[in-house]
Order: sequence, then structure tokens, then C-alpha cells
Amino acid sequence: MSSHLKMLQALLGSEALASSEAMGRAVAITESDFVAGKSGLLRNHVDRYPLANLTAVQLNPNPSAMLLSLEFDGIDPKSVSFMFPATAEKELEKIVDLLNGALRRSGKGRAA
Repeated sequence: MSSHLKMLQALLGSEALASSEAMGRAVAITESDFVAGKSGLLRNHVDRYPLANLTAVQLNPNPSAMLLSLEFDGIDPKSVSFMFPATAEKELEKIVDLLNGALRRSGKGRAA
């Protein structure tokens, strides 16, 4: 387990429904947010994206890596992408299922 994932798990604790190691950072999903984090020597960097603003989920798998792309609307619309190693497939499937569920509940956008 990387320092990125340890940091996110310590920050979120039982609030995290699922988490995984992306390349260069860790991601997790809670009831209300998609969270990405990167631990550093002097400080940690955490981004929270509200699931209420989620408008698109796209997963592009290939044999060596998987690309997860997400779009969020709101005051500050964002498109974010995360690359995952093929070994993270099981954890990523759970995250994508939870993201698609949040998208269906909101009635916005398109699912993976």
C-alpha cells in the first residue's frame, strides 16, 4: 500500500466506501464525494469532487492500464482523469459501480 492510499484511508477512515491506488495518487469514494489525494514530504494534497455535480463517468480499459475520466458541473466545472494499473481492476470496478449509482440517482449525465 502506498503512502498516498494510507494518507487517504487515515483521512477518511470508515467514511470511504471504496478506494484504490491510481498512478501517482490514491482515490476513494464516500457517500457524498469522489476524493483524490497525494501525500507529500511537507504536506498532503486532497481534492474533493461532490457526487451531486457528477455528470459523466467513462472507463477506458486496456491490457496494461485503465483510464477513469469524470466530469463535474457546478460553479467550477471540471474534467478529471486518473490512470490505474491493470492490477487495480477489482477495486476500480467497485468505484465505477458506486459512481454510476450516484449518477443514476442524480439523473444527470452518462454512466460508464
